[in-house]
Amino acid sequence: MQLAIVVPAHNEASNLPKLFESLQKALAGEPEDWHVLFVDDGSSDDTLSVLEKLSRTSPRVRFLSLSRNFGQQSALTAGLDHAEGDAVVTMDADLQHPPGLLPAMLEKWRNGVEIVHTVRTKTEGVHWMKTSSSRLFYPIFGWLSETHLECGTADFRLMDRRVVDVLRNMPERARFIRGMIGWVGFQSQVIEYTAPPRLHGGTHYTFGKMLSFAWTAIRSFSTRPLRIATWIGLITSLFGMLYFVYVLYIRLFAQTAIPGWTSILSAILILGGLQLFCIGVLGEYLALVFEESKHRPLYVIRKTGNLASGKRSPSAIGEKPG
Repeated sequence: MQLAIVVPAHNEASNLPKLFESLQKALAGEPEDWHVLFVDDGSSDDTLSVLEKLSRTSPRVRFLSLSRNFGQQSALTAGLDHAEGDAVVTMDADLQHPPGLLPAMLEKWRNGVEIVHTVRTKTEGVHWMKTSSSRLFYPIFGWLSETHLECGTADFRLMDRRVVDVLRNMPERARFIRGMIGWVGFQSQVIEYTAPPRLHGGTHYTFGKMLSFAWTAIRSFSTRPLRIATWIGLITSLFGMLYFVYVLYIRLFAQTAIPGWTSILSAILILGGLQLFCIGVLGEYLALVFEESKHRPLYVIRKTGNLASGKRSPSAIGEKPG
């Protein structure tokens, strides 16, 4: 049995040697043959040099180097496309996903569990705003998409080969892999953990990037925002008709109508704003259709190391072996 560990890395040069050392310690007593596949997501530091050195030192280290920064979800996709193993683990390179959990995850997999999720109950040294926004996102996503995700679900998980093969056949560009895994089903169990602080460096996810990622997740999994916009339009129209009845009453019976009511201007501004909002929501979905229709590759590989020959994906173009 073989285990593949997929690790996307963007400017993580200082963390990679320690991560590989921790993986070796965690898996020393496990019966599975294993390797780790690092995906250099267009790093601007020495990440690629470190990976080349590690791959020369140990055959367990394989790497892909992307031609530019395509984003974490595309880097994860590249790793899953090229991962060889009966089970595949995905995890971050910053050591906030503890390698010490791998034996417990493998034990559940050996007992027939096809997906072993990890749920972060606490993250040491993280600002309260990030924690609060994360707790708020999951129930909103579940309500909008009808795809249930445990609060605190991380990209640290183990998947059986059958699950990975299903994911590889889902070619959408607007990728939210946590949601995609929740959608495919299969038997799953959860392991909870407390995330330690980053070993080196800072997070690459700003608050703006988190909001963008959350909106990508919602629009790629749900059409409910379009329905909400429709209901907003209907409710606003109903209030508009009631207001029109009120205006007629004032004009015909009360004789107190004053030309140039400020309320009329306010109503126009409110209605105009609602119309622009609904058009904007519709435009976001049209943009999603436009992006999907171009059929561009999700990533481009420019270099590989220790990768098995013949293992290719339609997205892996421009590749040069290390």
